[in-house]
Amino acid sequence: MNIPFSFKLEKRLGASRMLGVFVLLTSTVLALLLGAVLLMVFDANPWDTYKAMFQGAFGTPDQWSDGQFYWISDTLV
Repeated sequence: MNIPFSFKLEKRLGASRMLGVFVLLTSTVLALLLGAVLLMVFDANPWDTYKAMFQGAFGTPDQWSDGQFYWISDTLV
């Protein structure tokens, strides 16, 4: 029996930059989706929860316009 094609598996020499970006973005999106499902199971609104987390870490637009940037330094610490 003659097979017109064949596969050969070879180990990569190194991961490409695009693969690294793809894995980073995919894992972030999947983590947010899984978190949203868990939040919905516990009767919480995922959108409001993620918004509160972001504002807690980086401040609100009103705080930024008032020149209050201590949220970022607290987040980095």
